[in-house]
Amino acid sequence: GNLAEAEEHLELLNEVQASIGDSAELAFLSSLLAWRKRQDAKTALDMLNNTLTYHITCFKSAVGYDFFVKLNADFMMEIAKEYLQHTTGPGAPASDGGGPLGNYLLRGIKVLETLTRFVPGLLPAQILLAKSKLTQSDSDAAQRILHQCLRLDPSCSDAYILMARIYADQDQPHAALQYLEHGLSHDFGVRKHPLYHLVKAKVKLQSRELQEAADILTDALALPGVRTVGVKQGPAEALVAPLTLADRASIFEMLIDLYPKVDRMKQATQIVQDAVAEFAGTPEEVRISVANSQLALEKGEIDQALSILKTMPPSHPSYTKSMAAMADIYLNHRKDRKAYARCYKEVVDKQPTQQNFLIFGDALLSIHEPADAIKAFKQALDLEPGRTDVELVRKIGRALIQTHDYDQATRYFMDELDKIKGPEARELRRDLAKLYVRLQKWQEAIRELELAKDSLGDDEGPTALKTKIEILVELANVHREVADARATRSGQTPGAVSEFADYLRSATELQKNLMHRAPTDSRDIVQPMARRAATLNYQLGEYYEKREANFDTAVAYYTVANRYDDTHGDCILALARIKMRQGELDICEKQLHNLLRVDQGNEEASMMMAELMMQLATQGARSTGGVQEYKDATFYYQKLLERKPDNYRALAKLIFLLKRAGRLQDAPKFIEAAEKACSKAVEQECGLRFCNGVLKRWQNRSQEALVDLTAAQRDSEYRIDALTYMIEIYLSPDNNAGIEALEPQSEALENAGPVESLVDELRKAYAQSRSNRWDKWSLKLKVFQAKAKIMTKQKAKVDQGLQMLNEIFVDQKKFVPALLAMSMGMIVQKNHAKARNQLKRIADLAKMGYDPDFADDFEKSWLLLADMYIASSKYDLASSLCHLAKDHNRSCGRAWEQLGLIYEKEQAYKDAAIHYEMAWDFCSQAVPSVGYRLAFNYLKAKRYVAAITVCQKVLQLRPDYPKIREDILNKARASLRTS
Repeated sequence: GNLAEAEEHLELLNEVQASIGDSAELAFLSSLLAWRKRQDAKTALDMLNNTLTYHITCFKSAVGYDFFVKLNADFMMEIAKEYLQHTTGPGAPASDGGGPLGNYLLRGIKVLETLTRFVPGLLPAQILLAKSKLTQSDSDAAQRILHQCLRLDPSCSDAYILMARIYADQDQPHAALQYLEHGLSHDFGVRKHPLYHLVKAKVKLQSRELQEAADILTDALALPGVRTVGVKQGPAEALVAPLTLADRASIFEMLIDLYPKVDRMKQATQIVQDAVAEFAGTPEEVRISVANSQLALEKGEIDQALSILKTMPPSHPSYTKSMAAMADIYLNHRKDRKAYARCYKEVVDKQPTQQNFLIFGDALLSIHEPADAIKAFKQALDLEPGRTDVELVRKIGRALIQTHDYDQATRYFMDELDKIKGPEARELRRDLAKLYVRLQKWQEAIRELELAKDSLGDDEGPTALKTKIEILVELANVHREVADARATRSGQTPGAVSEFADYLRSATELQKNLMHRAPTDSRDIVQPMARRAATLNYQLGEYYEKREANFDTAVAYYTVANRYDDTHGDCILALARIKMRQGELDICEKQLHNLLRVDQGNEEASMMMAELMMQLATQGARSTGGVQEYKDATFYYQKLLERKPDNYRALAKLIFLLKRAGRLQDAPKFIEAAEKACSKAVEQECGLRFCNGVLKRWQNRSQEALVDLTAAQRDSEYRIDALTYMIEIYLSPDNNAGIEALEPQSEALENAGPVESLVDELRKAYAQSRSNRWDKWSLKLKVFQAKAKIMTKQKAKVDQGLQMLNEIFVDQKKFVPALLAMSMGMIVQKNHAKARNQLKRIADLAKMGYDPDFADDFEKSWLLLADMYIASSKYDLASSLCHLAKDHNRSCGRAWEQLGLIYEKEQAYKDAAIHYEMAWDFCSQAVPSVGYRLAFNYLKAKRYVAAITVCQKVLQLRPDYPKIREDILNKARASLRTS
């Protein structure tokens, strides 16, 4: 426009107005002219303040219809726009938000809040207010305003764009994209909005679609308003959500970051030059400088990157940001912690503000210098001696904890609590409670948390309710830790903690109240609340399942949790686990299918689905012999390993399943694939050594397995399982050993010392892991110790072992490993009748509810009982138990061997040979006694060549193996010559 002519007319109007009085409209025009013509921000803002004062004076005393006429909503909107123009618009002076310009931003927001309170249906004002809230980083308030806009007008495309930007900034690309699509469905003109391109590019970037993101932003550069330097400006398009300086800088910044990643370094260099010219002297200049330095780093020019950042003078408002970027380079690229700290020291030397001292202290904490950080925080406190900043006090307290001087930290918290009273002390008390928990001062922790909760009083506001819920959860956890610590000290198993359940129930009730107050049509507010409610109910369900074994109550809470959040993976797994235990396999399968549909890579769900298929196979309800179910069982882990061959946890579980499915011969190819995918030497990869150890364990290569498992247990991830396997190997080195291994004349465990040592290591490993299954495993450890004593076969020690098992039996009458160990001890004592009764009890427990956690114990029990039945010629009963073991574990060589023995005793030598063949293969042709029986039945079945071949393999294993040469080999050769 013609600003000179406008100024002349304005002077005339001012002369005329002088005789009438002050005018808001003329003051507003003077403000516009001061900024548009002379770029005089101070005069422009002073006149804008006068405008607001005159206008408020004009309408504040009006009432009724006259009030809305004098309010003049359009004029109020223009005033707000001008305030925001001077704080967030293009060409706005630099500010960190805490000075006068930050106050003008608040004034502009105040104008908009007043306007929207009286005229809530004025959508442009609502949109502008939401954008202003985003400038303040108050995304929650912005979301509430935008939801109100969408309730008033569901076709408001600008509201959808802003919602999409909020979600993109919160790393929720799918939600952002959903809002963009809603906006497009109502207005195709959204495609021409630069914000649309910016948000869509962020979504593509978060989805790792780099090329598409770069193309979208390149197109955005050509849109009106994005470039201002060297571009002829046409008439500006009126946008309700106009492009801010920060938005424009974001487009350039993202392009500078993206171009090198898509091999467009030349364009990156050009766009940097354009951006430097575009944003020189603006608040966004530092962002471009940082992006320029990052580009230099991409080129490997560290010195150049530092030089770019060093050009920012200390007087510049963004000097702090520039030095922070420089410090980051020193730390991450030069690994120079001293230079990193020196950058922040220079900032506080040049600009000694409280905010800068806080940043300096946080930086020192990040490089583990808590003592120096405390000094920085105290200097920040000294800058405002009459005022106590609770957040700053908390920072000092947490830093003191990092120095491990817990006494001083405790005294500091208590001294500050003497000074700080009322609600402000609440968070300080919670920090002190966490310190008391670390020091295991449980009652003091509970006292502080109760005081923090009481300080909320009867406040029913949303923020107060959220805080109260958090404190109740903290109280529940402290009470549980108190009870567990007492149980551990007294050598008991951690059990029920009624206080834990009570506090959690109170938290769930408050969470329910909080959700009832939330607007039901505001999905973005309700959804996080629902997820929190689901978590609380899940924790209650887990407590009742694992602490009280009250499965009905646990299912009730899990079901509620699932209702709140049907994608809660842990909750679905828990429901499936209980249904499997209760034998409701169809419901279990449905739950697992639902979870795998949304999370195909869920390892635990795949394992449980595979276990479910194994159980269905044993029932034979769907396919002949369960063949299809065994295939399905391994399918889930094979899919996991196809995506990531070095997923050692999945590989170990697949080996277990292949064993159960009778396909252990397929395991080596998966081991080989893992070795090829291994990023370091195979000998150094503990996960791979663990998998090799597990495979060798089941291949009856015990000594080799121990070597690999010893190496694997160095890694904490595999330590517990590796130690468990090692203990089992020491106690039972031969997988095919039967009841004869428990007879007094058989080899005994000469020294229980190694087992005791391994059990101690396993106990420590469990304590460090803080496993929530400690109750079950603490019993298992006692069983290991008892079995070690029993396997010495020394009367005194056997008695001690049985006494330990009796103590477990008093409290846990259905703990299968203890029952099995007791029966083994009774066999060692030659008390076969009592042993048989215990083994029958285990068989009955399996019928009532098969627990996969005790799969190996059930199998051993069935086989020992079958041995007893064979000895008393009860072949039908023995055969059914062997089939039961074989159906649950198709690699169970011992079951096949016993079936062969039954047929041999019935003189059905051909059938016996078939079953011994299976036993021989499943023990990897490494057990001479099985080879002997196979060769004998080949001889009886007149298969002389096969008998000779097996005899030779046995003699290779044990050249001195008794009788095989005379009883079988020589007779087979003689029979072959005469046949």
